[in-house]
Amino acid sequence: DADRARERAKEADEETLTAYPVIIYFTGDDYNDTIGTGMQEKLRKFVATGGRLLVSGQDVGYDLKNSPFLAEVLHAKFVKDTAGAREIAGSGLSFSISGGDGANNQKYPDVVESVGGEALFGYAGEEGPAGLFGAAGTGQVAYLPFGFEGISTAANRQAVMDLLVKKLTPTARERAARLAPITRLMGPVAGELYRAYLVHY
Repeated sequence: DADRARERAKEADEETLTAYPVIIYFTGDDYNDTIGTGMQEKLRKFVATGGRLLVSGQDVGYDLKNSPFLAEVLHAKFVKDTAGAREIAGSGLSFSISGGDGANNQKYPDVVESVGGEALFGYAGEEGPAGLFGAAGTGQVAYLPFGFEGISTAANRQAVMDLLVKKLTPTARERAARLAPITRLMGPVAGELYRAYLVHY
């Protein structure tokens, strides 16, 4: 289930994480320890070597408001705990994070400001960006200050995920270019794991 998956992710070593081209990190209803300090460092190294990261969670900004990770990796500054709007639009899409067949759990979607990131979506009423995208190291990061699971229809969840995955998925050349920085920053074991990924995928 989701809890066990989150625990497995926390226990994953840097070399294992680095073997993936894209990591999707959901925090669900968590409001503290959403991304612990140890995982922050793993994810920093992941994007520093060209990895692509998607983070989604309604309390990530609240929890990490005093952590450099929020601005330096997620390109966001925390403004306040709860957006008044549950309607979101941008990048040719419009959707709700309330009702429907979504999780209906978005009590505290964060209001944030961009720190050098591109706004993908915005809350209704000009409450600020509801999705940010930008470079971190040689990697790329997308951050949703709300829970993806709260999007109210399956069609809109699919549309949002398709857009984000398309933006984040590296080309074959970009995947190959990660081998040198992974080996340099993470060591030969990580380099060999990533080389095996390139051979098989």
